[in-house]
Amino acid sequence: MAGGMKTTLSAQTIQASEIFKYAYNGNTGYGYSFSATNSGLKAADDGVSHTGNYEITFQGVASKPVPEPSAVLSLIGFGSLLAGKRQMQKSQF
Repeated sequence: MAGGMKTTLSAQTIQASEIFKYAYNGNTGYGYSFSATNSGLKAADDGVSHTGNYEITFQGVASKPVPEPSAVLSLIGFGSLLAGKRQMQKSQF
């Protein structure tokens, strides 16, 4: 630049994510974002890169709750205990 003059595009910080391809709930497409939350990180070489996290959300089918494996095993064990106790009561008569 002539005369050491510095020009800027804008006084505001510009945020832009990378473009990514996704496959979700039977749909395929591309996504991006222009709004980031602070990551608390800075690149060593320029001091400004990597300062934002881009959070992407999709609207789709709500997931169903999955029972905890230990709860299912506990129910099976409790049912077996009751069945065994009932069997013992029948055999005593």
